[in-house]
This record gives sequence, C-alpha cells and structure tokens, in this order.
Amino acid sequence: MLAKGQRDDEDVCPPQIPGQLALFRDHGRRFSSKHGGMIRDREIEDLPLVLDQLRIIADQRGVSSAGWFYDTWQGARLALASREPGERRVGAEMLADLPKMHPTIAEALKRAGLLRPARPRLVLASAFTRGSCEHCLAWNGVVRRVCAGCHHWERKPHHFPVSVCVRCCRELPTSAGHCRRCRLVMAETASDLSGAGMVGGDQLWFGGEFAPLLRTVKHKGTEVGVRGRFEAKAKAVREVAQPPREVSDHLIDPRQQGLFRCPERDWTRLDETRRPALTEHAMQVVAGFTSHLRSLGADPKQVASSFRTLRIVAGHLGVEVPLLEADIRAVAALSDSHHHARLPHYLQQLGLLEPLNLDSADVRHARELADALPTAFATAVHTWIRVMAGVGTRPSRALKDRTIHAYVSRAHPVLSDWASVGLEDPRAITSSDIDRAVSAQRGANTRATLCSLRSMFRALKRERLVFRDPARAVSLPGPNTLPRPLATDQLRGLLGQADTARDRLTVGLVAVHALTRFEVRHLLLTDIDLTRGRLTIRRPGCLDHTVYLDELTWDLLRTWLAERSTRWPSTTNPHLLLSRQTAVNDSNAALSDLSTKKPFMAIGVRASALRADRILDEAKHTADPIHLIRVFGIAPNTAMHYLRAAHPAQFRPDPIAP
Repeated sequence: MLAKGQRDDEDVCPPQIPGQLALFRDHGRRFSSKHGGMIRDREIEDLPLVLDQLRIIADQRGVSSAGWFYDTWQGARLALASREPGERRVGAEMLADLPKMHPTIAEALKRAGLLRPARPRLVLASAFTRGSCEHCLAWNGVVRRVCAGCHHWERKPHHFPVSVCVRCCRELPTSAGHCRRCRLVMAETASDLSGAGMVGGDQLWFGGEFAPLLRTVKHKGTEVGVRGRFEAKAKAVREVAQPPREVSDHLIDPRQQGLFRCPERDWTRLDETRRPALTEHAMQVVAGFTSHLRSLGADPKQVASSFRTLRIVAGHLGVEVPLLEADIRAVAALSDSHHHARLPHYLQQLGLLEPLNLDSADVRHARELADALPTAFATAVHTWIRVMAGVGTRPSRALKDRTIHAYVSRAHPVLSDWASVGLEDPRAITSSDIDRAVSAQRGANTRATLCSLRSMFRALKRERLVFRDPARAVSLPGPNTLPRPLATDQLRGLLGQADTARDRLTVGLVAVHALTRFEVRHLLLTDIDLTRGRLTIRRPGCLDHTVYLDELTWDLLRTWLAERSTRWPSTTNPHLLLSRQTAVNDSNAALSDLSTKKPFMAIGVRASALRADRILDEAKHTADPIHLIRVFGIAPNTAMHYLRAAHPAQFRPDPIAP
C-alpha cells in the first residue's frame, strides 16, 4: 500500500501477469510528459541502474539542468514500465512512444544492458487498403481508389471508353456497353455451373490476388467475347446440354467379308463436333494405350494428340478388325492437333494394325531406275532390290536404303549401255563384257561399279535367274596395305577424354576388345554375364564370339548399367546402350550410328584405326594366328594379315605375285 500523497496511477502501464498471452495486438502508446509523474512512486525494477547511467551521461556532457534530468528520468520510468510481462529489456521500437529524449534514454538503456534490438513492426493489411473498389466493388486488396483490374480499364480510354453502363446505369469505363463489374457478373452467370446467379442482386467477390480475371477478345465488329475459364465453363455447359452420343453406324463387322478392297478413306470432311461414342472394347484399347506409354516411361500428356487420333478412328470404324495404318496416318495429317506418335506400334502389339508398306525415297528411286530398263533387265534389278532388302527367297541381312540406291544407280548406266548394243538379257552377259564396262570407268567409280555388278550377279545366281556369275572372275589390282600402329600420344588418356559413361564404355570396348561400332550398338542386356565376366558378341552368319571382360571394362560396364537403371528404370528397350530417344522408343531401336561415332570424333581417333591398333598390338606379342582368332573372333585371313604386318621378317615375298 502507498502512503498518503504518493502517486501510482494504475491506468498508466498497468502491471501485467507474466506468461499471459495477449488476445489483441498492441497498437502502440502515446505518452506525454505528465504520464511519468503519474507513476513516480511506483517501484520499477532496474530503474536505479538506468538512472545511474543517466547521471554518468550528464557528467560526460556537462549537463546540470533540472529540466534535462526531469525529462530523461520520466522517460526512463515510462520505458521500463511499458515492458512486456516477463521481459527485462526494453524494445528499441517502443522508445518512439516516449515524449522526449529518445536517443539519450536509448543510450542509457544500452549501457545498462536493458535495450533490445528493434523488432519489425507489423502493420495490418487493412492499413494499406482503401476498402472496396469504386468500380467493381471488390472488397480488400484495393491499394488505390480502384482495384488493379479496373485501373487497367481506366487508364486505357481508347479501348474502354467512359459511358453509361447498360446494366447498372453507372458512368464508368465500358466494354460492349457494360462496365467491368457487370461483365464479370454476366460472364459468371452465363454458364452458372457454380450457382452464383442471384435474383434481385449480384454476388460480390474479394479483391487482390483472389479477384476473378476477365479476358476479353474482339470477334467481329464491336462484339466482344470472354476467354479463359469462362470459355471453358461455356464449353462444359454445351457438352452437358448435348444429347448422348451414339455408336457409329459404320463399325466394321469382322463376320462380313469384303468383296473388294475399298480405296483410301477421305477424312478431310470429318466433323469432330459429332464424334460417335466408343464401344466397350474401344474404351479398353484407349485405356490400354495409357498403360503402354507409362510402361515405356513416357508421359501420356505429351502425346495427347495421338489419343485424339485413336478415339476418332476407333469411334468411327471400331476395333473389332485391324485398323489400316493408312487411316491412322490420314487422320494424323488433318491438323497439328492430330498425331500418331507411338500409336502404330501399340496397335501392332495388340494385333489391331494392318501396316502400310512404305518405301523410302531411296528405294523408290531405285525401283524407278529399274522400271526404265528393258523387261529382262528390269525384272533382274527388281529381284536384286528384293534380295538387298532382305526379302528374297532365302532370308538375308538387309542393307540400308541408301546403299541399295547407290548400288542400283551405279549399275544402271552399264545396264543401259548393254541394252543399247543388243545385250538385253542378264544370262547373255560374260566376264569380258563386265571387264570392258569396268575399264571404261574412271577414278573411284571403277571399283564402285565392279562392286555393284558383283552384288547384282551374286543375287541373280542365288535366285537362280542366271546359270553362272560372270563377275566372279573379274578383279582389279590394288595395293596390299598393312595396318599401322597409332602414335603413343594419341592413346594416352583416351578414356579420360570421353564425357559420359556411355561414351567411355564405347571407347573401352573398341580399344580393349577390338569390337566394331556396329557390334557395340547392337549389344543386348542378355549378352552380358557379369557373374562370369563374359560378353557375347552376336555376328550374323558367323559363330558367336565370347569376350572375357578385364577389370577396366568390367568397371566401365557396371558404371553404365547403374546410370542406365537410374535414368530409365522402366524402359523396355533390350539394347545395352541407350539414349534419351531410344529409351522411350516403342520400336526398341538400337543406338544411332552417329551416337557411337561422336566419342571418337571428340578424341580425334577413328574407331576402325583404334580397333586395328589393338589387334596389331596383340599380334606383336604372338606369332600364332589361332590366338588372334580366339581373342578377337576374326577370320584366319585377317589374322594372317595382322601377323604379316607385325612380323614382316618372318614372311617371304610371293614369287608369283604380280
């Protein structure tokens, strides 16, 4: 209890309970000089420490005025009394509430260890806003007189002229006779899926980041339409209002046999607004396409246009019989929104595709050259093309389309010359005719023409269109070049120059085990036996070759397999080496030739030269051709060729060689 005459007004900074959380935020105090005197007799903790520091500051500054001591002492008393409950230090932001002497009191508190750094004062969001927008009546988030959307209309009078709104009769910026608020209300209630329409009133909305957006676009003349979500809502309403779709009347019945093959369908007159409903089987096929893409690690959203093509073809024709690839390609060619990516291979796996036999431009040109020849030669060249394409009477390895075109284009002038002199049958061609035709060529065309004629007559002999091969006895003299080793500086740090794990494995297989780039590209995961450290090389037409992996190659292979499983864990491609394209390719294609060529281009060494250097280095350590055959799987003549280059002193010159 205070004695009579002592002052301690409880209305000024009343004591608070420590640990009690405040329900409302403190908006700050505004003290005056008399408030300090109203609590002059209150016992305030730490006040003597602050007063001692004020006396020291006064002595340092040479101050002896009673007014200075009165103002600073009263301010220090108010600062300590306004502390938060349980808080010993005074916040620097609270000193702004004192009437006078803020810096001096802050210095005294700091010296006494009672000053806390200022906390950022939070200002209510409502302090920055002006309430509702004057134009669209959007509540909150309005910094200016109007919201951001209405301000955009207001500052473009040439697009949104000020006039009386037809609907609310206010004079505001308008578009098509309506203000922005009325346009929003009309757009929201035109397709009222959410039930926002009201009778006798309009639903208001929040402003700021929650405000609805209105995108308008001019159509014809002054007519203005809305876009964005309003357009989507209108589309959804139209779809709901449409009658249920019916199954197509043109579904192909598998029990109905065709009398003749119909010409290609014209899909350019397709009306997608009247798309037929899918049968139950067709819906299963469409749903299976999603699972097929995910099994390949592809995103179905990336091929949404292929789904559109599948729904159109399956809806109009059904999936009870195989679909023609020509129809799928015709629908995919309608626009940029129609595609057939990954679709033919999926349907082929289900047995629902009748593929379209499409020749490349090279093969078509080769067939055109054959058609320009006399009948006997034309038949022979067409047979030759089928053999090179791997579809002869006996299966064989198919050549590339550009190789087929190159062979036919080189042989075509010779066949035309023979036809002009009366030799119109391949069976009438002799070795002398071939020798004269080859001798008439110049430069590199000489050997290229002979190779083409040899290939043609070998294929005709195999297909039994000629009794003998006249090109077999024709040969051209050429230098017998021996392999030469690479320079040491070219081989130093070879693997370190490769950037990726795939490139290092490619270079390692060629440099250590003398594999060709073709063999590396076509390696399969099933060819690897890591437990035994073996790698099987499949060579068409020859016995499989087994490679015993050394420690270096085994580490490179294991590193690549770890990266392969991490980047493409769900790929179904069986090949060992993959790229971003082949990993998700549903045709399980092998790596491109350029992908295996690039690492050797980067290190400046040809793969064939690196392979020859490896075999030659092994031949220098042995004179046994059987050893080279077993290690590298090469032919006996090839092994002797490398031994002759490695040990020239052990081989005498052929006395009857030209």
